[in-house]
Amino acid sequence: MIRLPIVLVSAAMTVAALQLSTAPAQYRSGPLPPIPTHAVGGGEVLLEIRVTHSGSVNGVTALRSTPPFTDLLSTAVQAWRFQPAQHDGPVESTVLVAAVFRPPTFDAPTLGSGASNVATPGREIPVPMKMVTPQYPPRAIGNRAVLVEARVGSSGNVSEAKVVSPASGFDDAAVQAARQWLFRPAESAGSPAPSIAYIVFGFRQPVT
Repeated sequence: MIRLPIVLVSAAMTVAALQLSTAPAQYRSGPLPPIPTHAVGGGEVLLEIRVTHSGSVNGVTALRSTPPFTDLLSTAVQAWRFQPAQHDGPVESTVLVAAVFRPPTFDAPTLGSGASNVATPGREIPVPMKMVTPQYPPRAIGNRAVLVEARVGSSGNVSEAKVVSPASGFDDAAVQAARQWLFRPAESAGSPAPSIAYIVFGFRQPVT
């Protein structure tokens, strides 16, 4: 009767130690997708990418798709480079890359294909449950993309958001939107765990 609580505490400590000793992969370089000027609407894309122990991308799986944005994002992330995940040395891992592309309007509905879920995400990555689209900054000009690194806590909230690939005049709007996202948290050893997700915000200049 005395040993059972000790075993449970020991198991909990082992899980906590495993989570703390595993550092997720982090983006280091790579292109953002071009903003398609011919698309009549906006879109959402979710990709699960596989990162090798050397930091390159060796697989891309679309989880949510909106043409033509999915192909553009998939092509771009294949050239990304990461600081690989660490667990007693570099290890392979999976990373969530999400994207929201604004339609070329302020508030009015737009045409175009809607997003569709096309695959089931793994439990190792966080999955967006609430995706917030940023407003087009009133003083900005042109079509630009911003990449935000979002640290997702074990509760699914974004604990920190920072720009890792900027676009002048658009960064603040991107960070403010990313902080409002909510996720199904990633899992490690069967329990919710902190993780990192990457969010591309595509801004298209509204047609007035």
